[in-house]
Parts: sequence; C-alpha cells; structure tokens
Amino acid sequence: MSEGTDDITLELIAPATIELDLDQSAVGPPGPPGPSSTFSYVHEQGFASSVWTIVHDLDCYPIPLVQDTANDEIEGAVNFVSLNEMTITFSAAVAGTCYLN
Repeated sequence: MSEGTDDITLELIAPATIELDLDQSAVGPPGPPGPSSTFSYVHEQGFASSVWTIVHDLDCYPIPLVQDTANDEIEGAVNFVSLNEMTITFSAAVAGTCYLN
C-alpha cells in the first residue's frame, strides 16, 4: 500500500449503484514529451519489384499500407532491417506506393 492511500472494500449486492467522489484536484508531475508528429512517410516504388527496400528515417517500426498502381491495397511480408529501414516482399513483382504511419 502506498503512503497517502486508503483501503477501500466494496461488497456489491446486485443490482447496485456505486457513486464515487474522486478528488481530482491532485496533480502530479508532467510526463515526458510524446513522439514527434512527423510519423508519416510515403515511398513511391516506380518500377515493379518483388522486394521493396524502404529507408524512412522515422526511428520506429511503422505500420505500412501498400497500394499497387491501380490503388488496390496489397499485402507482402514485412521485415524490419532496423528502426529506419524495412523491406516488403511480394509474391510477384509489383510497382506502387507504401504509406508509413
């Protein structure tokens, strides 16, 4: 049990209504800054290839959305080489666009 906290025991008998009065005036220290809002990158694969190598410099493992040149969503096997590079392997050579978020 942490200092400054109280033990609370509730016995519920159905049906029950619970009303809580929480002290929301207590404020803790601020948390660390969040990630940069630049978490997006667009990779244009202009020529058909069965393996796309994407260097994005986002310092993360982004989620890819891949579309072929007809704007149809396609799937491939994603391999993260590092925080800033990934490959996507397809069953056939394809050209298109990969959106990273």
